[in-house]
Amino acid sequence: IVLASMLQTVGYPVKLRVIRTKDSDDWNHIYVLVGLPPRQPNKWMPLDGSVNQHAGWEAPKEMIAEIRDFNID
Repeated sequence: IVLASMLQTVGYPVKLRVIRTKDSDDWNHIYVLVGLPPRQPNKWMPLDGSVNQHAGWEAPKEMIAEIRDFNID
């Protein structure tokens, strides 16, 4: 949430992505998507600060049961 707020402050659009992995009955992970380029985004890059991975990394699709994106205005 702090990362999303910081990005918005400097002009980047953000969304929050919530996922449910196949081994869970509940929604169990959330992370930021940042729109690029900032004024007219045509790409949404994941930024997951809870894993030791590069910007753009996401959990493998075969692990994910459901995805929901939420716009943050």
